Amino acid sequence: MPQLDALRAFAFVGVAVSHWTPNFLAGIVPWGTGVQLFFVLSGFLITGILLRSRPVDLGISMAQVLRVFYLRRILRIFPLYYGVLALCLLFSVGPIASTWQWHVPYLSNVYYAWHGHGTAIADPYLHLWSLSVEEQFYLLWPLVALVASRRTLPFILFGSLLGSMLFRVGITSLAPSVISIRYLTPSCLDAFAVGGLIAYYKHYSGSAGTRRCAIHMAWIGIAGLALSTVVLPRMTGSDTAHRIGHTFLVIFYGAIVAQGALGFRSVPGALLNFKAVQYLGKISYGLYVYHYFAPYVVSGLARSVGAEAALRPLPVALTAYSIFTLLAAMASWHLYEYPINRLKRHFSYPRANAPRVPVAAAQAPSASNA
Repeated sequence: MPQLDALRAFAFVGVAVSHWTPNFLAGIVPWGTGVQLFFVLSGFLITGILLRSRPVDLGISMAQVLRVFYLRRILRIFPLYYGVLALCLLFSVGPIASTWQWHVPYLSNVYYAWHGHGTAIADPYLHLWSLSVEEQFYLLWPLVALVASRRTLPFILFGSLLGSMLFRVGITSLAPSVISIRYLTPSCLDAFAVGGLIAYYKHYSGSAGTRRCAIHMAWIGIAGLALSTVVLPRMTGSDTAHRIGHTFLVIFYGAIVAQGALGFRSVPGALLNFKAVQYLGKISYGLYVYHYFAPYVVSGLARSVGAEAALRPLPVALTAYSIFTLLAAMASWHLYEYPINRLKRHFSYPRANAPRVPVAAAQAPSASNA
């Protein structure tokens, strides 16, 4: 599914726009567009992997599946994450001395939900909240996806989608001390659930089920977004409408991911099949990790040579941030991440030699970063 790599690249662009531009420009990217698209992709890919590795279908132990799953996740995610944290501790970057206790165990989202955050230059670690959410998802979801029955799983996914929306709407009155609700994992479960639903129907219903998902999610997402932006603000207030609209946004992204799994055609297909875009998607983990450090590093370098004024024009600053992020991510991928990532070949999923995999699953190869 190479087009999913390209969707990762566009998800990163959405993140970069929201973080690098002033608020009036960031407003063109609604409701955390880039991060939520990443979450839908993760929900789809991870759930697909787990469904193709279910012990009940393969006749193997739960321990075998979990061992391979977590070893592959560790090889893909930990080296870059902890390598960056180690360098930041070594060079005392920003407030790392007082916050590393939250970042190391992947609790950055909890820290920022209760403490708030400053600018990227004052605290270049805010973006780690989403990586914490991802890790918390990886920790809990395999136990559900591997154990729940085929009939029960869709109810769990639909319940998670609805529960996430209700959590965002109700948490304000239940826990008013929470500053940033969207950083908490329950607030993000709808995106993972949407991806999981696509994976479920792709696994058990093949391409036809995936196509139905794409169509239904597109219509539901568009209708829900129209309702939450035009009607609901007058009935419930803008904040509540915003939190409800968030769910319809990720449902719409689900339509895009489902169609991307099948393959877009025409102009969208040509763009998503463009090798340069797919390459950016392949290194998108590094792009994401390094991009929020760009203002801190670039402004520091400019200050050291007395060229701070040169960064005042926004196009110049964005160009400098982009160059730093791209060069850092490319070097990181080729010299550090990829050599470690290749070790995953020693830990293949048991489904490779198992005769009881559903036919639909055999038609769903995993993406390069899974």
